[in-house]
Amino acid sequence: AKVLCSPDLTPIPADPLLFVGDSDIDYWQNTESQFSEGHSAIYNVGFGGYTCSDIKPEVTSFTATFAPKTVVLVCGENDLAGGASVSSTYSKFKEVVQAYIDGGAEKVITVSTKPEPETTSLHTKYEELDGLIKSDFIKTMDGKFVFIDSYNAFLDVGNTRDLYVEDGLHLSDKGYEHWNTWVATALSDVTGCTLWKSNECDEEGDDVDGGGGGASNLHVNAGVALGATLGVVLAGLELV
Repeated sequence: AKVLCSPDLTPIPADPLLFVGDSDIDYWQNTESQFSEGHSAIYNVGFGGYTCSDIKPEVTSFTATFAPKTVVLVCGENDLAGGASVSSTYSKFKEVVQAYIDGGAEKVITVSTKPEPETTSLHTKYEELDGLIKSDFIKTMDGKFVFIDSYNAFLDVGNTRDLYVEDGLHLSDKGYEHWNTWVATALSDVTGCTLWKSNECDEEGDDVDGGGGGASNLHVNAGVALGATLGVVLAGLELV
């Protein structure tokens, strides 16, 4: 994050891109240069150690100050690390997202938890939290909320130790390179995709409906299409 108080501080332009959240946002030092295209300004107000509970009270002041149309949000890991339950963390996360939408944001993009080497005892809770967001919350937001599945995307590339700095918690430059790519793709998307993994739209993946429903839906849709095709063929036979 950068200090915003300065004698020569210029007025905040309309519709900036706002990055808000915990240390993963705070330590994301190149957001301004990485995402400048298509945005009047980039503001990173992340704060190390923040929980979703810490972020919620600041939403009103941030929306009043910055009036962002798009918000990139990361929070939840610190809540769980501090002893909060998955359900309470999920509830608070939803409150934060909804508060930004109610405050005028048109879209909130969140990057999920990470399979950090030093937090293996929390990974089950991380997956549970991400699963709730993917299977439930996305469906209620009418396209205004976008989820980037960083946890499984890092697993897809081997979750190598060099994705993290020495503490095994925070991202290295290499880890942030992935985040830069994934967030840039979500920001530029015009298809309305709300679930991304490994830089591809994952809305028909098994994780979307919490247990293979995506694959089942594909089979159902294929069956419907086949049935429709057979119907046309049979109708043609009847006309002969």
